Amino acid sequence: MSGRIPKSNDELREKYFNEKKIEFETACDQGNASACFSLGEWYQLFGKDTGKAAEIYDQNCVDRKNGNSCFNLALLYSSGKLKSASSVDVKARALDDDKCRAAYFIEKACKFGNSQACSALASFKLSGTGCEQDTASGISLLENSCENNDAAACLKLGSLYLRPKAEYGIERDPHKAFSFIKPCCELGHPNCCQILAVMYRKGDGVEQNNELFEKYKHLTKRILKETGERMGVDIV
Repeated sequence: MSGRIPKSNDELREKYFNEKKIEFETACDQGNASACFSLGEWYQLFGKDTGKAAEIYDQNCVDRKNGNSCFNLALLYSSGKLKSASSVDVKARALDDDKCRAAYFIEKACKFGNSQACSALASFKLSGTGCEQDTASGISLLENSCENNDAAACLKLGSLYLRPKAEYGIERDPHKAFSFIKPCCELGHPNCCQILAVMYRKGDGVEQNNELFEKYKHLTKRILKETGERMGVDIV
């Protein structure tokens, strides 16, 4: 039997990813923002070159207003992995530190349609991380994200209104918490379904109802089983 020895899985994998890189580069050079984002991810995840990835994200964020690129760039700044990055954005270059740059690009990402970035920006606004602390703006961003079916934003809002002590000037309001926790559970977030079950068990913000407690307790367990997610606290 003769012929070329088949490539190993590693060789095939490398060949595939190198072909994808060429594909992304070609489309990016033609102005395709999605391809530029994918090229940035290639350098970050496969090429292990965060500096090059940041350069591509930066250009794509600023020139093509690609929200995903803005968000990934913000995450790199927030992680402290960019030691000598220089943005093409004049305002970003003028900022004092990486946390401020992270907040700046997260705001851009939110503006350009990345809903996950809007939730992250809300956390920055609430805590004052990298930007001026602004509770009203933070809550508004979370509410908008929750309305757009961002379950994590709904959970964050509901949790804020359930805390025993006021945080960010937000007083405990279980009735308001319920308005965020219920749709969050309906989106399939197990933490929200767990909280909802406990609210019904205790009668906290809702009328006490053992039947609904059991319903949401079992729903939580079903979601966890189907998704393989884990939670630190069991419903009792």
